[in-house]
Amino acid sequence: MKFQQPLSLKPGDKVAIVSPSSGMPFLFPWVYKQGIERLKSVFQLEPIEFPTALQSPEYLSRNPQARAEDINNAFADPSIRAIIATIGG
Repeated sequence: MKFQQPLSLKPGDKVAIVSPSSGMPFLFPWVYKQGIERLKSVFQLEPIEFPTALQSPEYLSRNPQARAEDINNAFADPSIRAIIATIGG
């Protein structure tokens, strides 16, 4: 099996934002918002925030199915060029 390097991201590419682990963006929204802004302004990417992106740690802990659905949906969407986990995962 040969390793395949993914294509580089280009300005305007869509990137999925998911929280497959903890809900830190819920606890520290200013850090999350700054990261989203940097993706837009510095890298010129289009962040697509999936439903788990801003959920609380309690919600994410109780809903592993929602976390899995976000990841699966991000991989299934052909318009998404990259997936970024907010923390962990």
